[in-house]
Amino acid sequence: MASIFTFDPDPPRVSSPWSTSEASTPQPTPAGNRLAIRTRSSATLRSADHDSLSDYGISKLDPEPQEGPTEYKLHLLLRPRRSYTTMSTGHVVAGSYHSRASLSTSFPTTPSSYETAMKPQQTRSTHSRQERLQHLTTQLLWRLQQSSPFHSSTATNNLVLPVLPDMATQSDAPQRPARLLPGLEESQGALYEIGVADDGTFVGLTQDELEESLSNLQIMADSLGCKVDVLRRVVVGECEWEDDSVESHVEGLWVAEALVSPDLDYYRAAPSEGDASGATEKKSVSEDNHSSTEQIRVSITGPSTAGKSSLLGTLTSSLLDNGRGKSRLSLLKHRHEISSGVTSSVAQELIGYTAGDSSGPVDVINYASGNVAAWDDIHAVSTGGRLAFVSDLPGSVRFSKSMLRGLISWAPHYVILCIPANCDDGTTPGSDGKSAEQTTEIDLALSYLELCIKLEVPILITITKMDLASRVGLRNTLAKVLSVLKLSGKKPAMLPVSGSTDKIAGLQRVGTAEGGEVRKAIDAMAGDILLTVPIVLTSAVNGSGIEKLHAFLRYLPVPAKPSLRTVDLPKAHLQLSAGIVFDIDEVFAIPPSKVYSISSDQTPKENQGVVLCGLVRYGAISIGDEIVVGPLLANPHWQQVRVVSVRNLRLPVRKLTEDQVGTVGIEPISKPDEPSPHLGRIRKGTILTSLPHPVPLHTGFVATFSSSEFASADSPPLLLGGNAIVYIANIRTAVKVTCVELAENEVISTPPSPAEPGFFNFDADLDRGQTTGDTERRNADIQKVIDSTDTVEQEDVHITFSFVTSLEWVEAGSRVLVMPGVSMSASSTPALGSGSGGLSGLEGFVGRVREVL
Repeated sequence: MASIFTFDPDPPRVSSPWSTSEASTPQPTPAGNRLAIRTRSSATLRSADHDSLSDYGISKLDPEPQEGPTEYKLHLLLRPRRSYTTMSTGHVVAGSYHSRASLSTSFPTTPSSYETAMKPQQTRSTHSRQERLQHLTTQLLWRLQQSSPFHSSTATNNLVLPVLPDMATQSDAPQRPARLLPGLEESQGALYEIGVADDGTFVGLTQDELEESLSNLQIMADSLGCKVDVLRRVVVGECEWEDDSVESHVEGLWVAEALVSPDLDYYRAAPSEGDASGATEKKSVSEDNHSSTEQIRVSITGPSTAGKSSLLGTLTSSLLDNGRGKSRLSLLKHRHEISSGVTSSVAQELIGYTAGDSSGPVDVINYASGNVAAWDDIHAVSTGGRLAFVSDLPGSVRFSKSMLRGLISWAPHYVILCIPANCDDGTTPGSDGKSAEQTTEIDLALSYLELCIKLEVPILITITKMDLASRVGLRNTLAKVLSVLKLSGKKPAMLPVSGSTDKIAGLQRVGTAEGGEVRKAIDAMAGDILLTVPIVLTSAVNGSGIEKLHAFLRYLPVPAKPSLRTVDLPKAHLQLSAGIVFDIDEVFAIPPSKVYSISSDQTPKENQGVVLCGLVRYGAISIGDEIVVGPLLANPHWQQVRVVSVRNLRLPVRKLTEDQVGTVGIEPISKPDEPSPHLGRIRKGTILTSLPHPVPLHTGFVATFSSSEFASADSPPLLLGGNAIVYIANIRTAVKVTCVELAENEVISTPPSPAEPGFFNFDADLDRGQTTGDTERRNADIQKVIDSTDTVEQEDVHITFSFVTSLEWVEAGSRVLVMPGVSMSASSTPALGSGSGGLSGLEGFVGRVREVL
């Protein structure tokens, strides 16, 4: 499923194989540990500080699971084991690292010749031990990631290689990474059963071997930023062995269970000011606490038959479509989308591009690349290059609300408008109904184009389905597209069809020729990305034009701020104060036990499983920030929360910077002498912010529109006193039109008082005591605003809106899209083309918020 946020709803539990009843199962504790430390943490084994196997009533454990957070190890020694004369467990393990290697009698006995003969062997032995330690550490990392509910990274770029115990001095502090590795922030830990065979049989270790194994486990854990707690030590048998003096020794055989978990306390603690090592570490953290790879956001929109999902599927998988939507299957979220072929939700994917030089080829990093299985891997391979975050929006007008929210909330830097090449093919045989349907598609595509032009979003037009296009149909389609661009004052830039015969190679790499052609077209824009509209001819079936699209995604300039988040205020108005503003576009509620909490004084039941997805509008949001979320509708207020986890396009980071998209995990902040708070119901359209208190709650706003917005004969009616849907940044809500006035403050009309009897009547009903003439006078007021546009060419219209069911936080100067309430009825009426009187359902009014109420 293509989404910016994914998690395993039921990751493997960290459950002890020793558990024969609830009493012996590790339990959560209020101290913040995910498992209760049932037994000892002492450094030595004492007779009164251990368990006996008879206490458990078992003879062996269940076999080791192939997947999950539990690992069985005979031992973790980096040296060969000693040879035993007898073992009561009946398992004398032989082989590498298990049987002691005796000295060869062929070596001379003089010290100098002995050292000379043994030196090459010692070098190989040290290298082999280091490799084994690194292998064991990588295995531990994988087991830890198995208990994380979120998709983990397979990359180990920040892995601190552990040092052999005998090569580290006593003064060396344990080596730890600057921050927890990806996938470990929410890990529930990993259990190690030491001295146990893979089939669950108890083999056991002597006291010194067990202590050495635990010491090596601690070294491995330190290199991953984790800690080790010994849960139990159990005597499972006895053994007899002889030393070099042929003296016999009898010892007990031990097994141990240890829990390795992220050392959250270590990373919460701030280094002291006078600690030089702490200052160095703090500097390292600040340099690696967020993703520095350039990121571009692109939304793909267009009619439902334009092949948007198939095109994105080909871009992300490098697989050609079969003409029936095969390449899009991985993008669809719902079963009805697969059966009907119509996308109803917003799907998101990530594409990476290597750095390369200015004139050389560029590799495309997607699921077809080697060693790439998830978004984290795309992050790792694309370091220094670029990441393209691409959203596939629904095309059917029935789902226009989801489309508009995805288009405006995610604030794309560019929009790829897909128009099928065969949607206006006049030579296509068929019934009149089929021809009408084709006419509807081209008019709907032009409606999408006009909407994007109104919103002032940079556009890249992609003509899809070139494999089905006829010469006449393509000519008709391009003629209508170019006509709309010309009327809007845009400059089209048609890119020629590539003559390359190797289109398959273009799915995975941007060649020098195609890259140079696209860079030349971008240079011709002269920095004005709104004026020039590139046009690319593509096909997801034969691969034509795909390489050009990759080149555009790689080389298009990223604006400093997306056009849908720009603020335009008169000089008399003050700009927003500096602070954090994180727009919440999606809210995910997950089980509380799956959420990593940095608060050590809360139980898992008190930790709310809430992850917020959205865009950083201002500032930077970091782990540990204490900010507010709202407005919350229940007893309208702002609630104070703490940020506990941050991800940038699924990559675990410690900070999201301005204009980055990601997910943020939060928890409520408890106050002294007060009961533990619970998070209120967080909805789409709210924000996380650190603006100065008190943060205002707005009941409405005044927006300014150009009079030309109402001059078109195809403009839908905006009724005074009627309802509409507004889109402002991440807000989508119902509003009521309460007042209309011209720029010189001449009030045209105001709605009736709510106390009047007809306030809740339908539009077609007459109020008691109200004559038909009263209704006509109200309609005449609206017509007066429209007629005034004929005499005052550049006059602005100020319209006051009040929120119907909610309170919002609105930034003055934001762009606003108003969709009148007739869009639902219009969605069932086919678009009949320009001038025919039909509405596509995408007609709306675009303006700016002038004042908040």
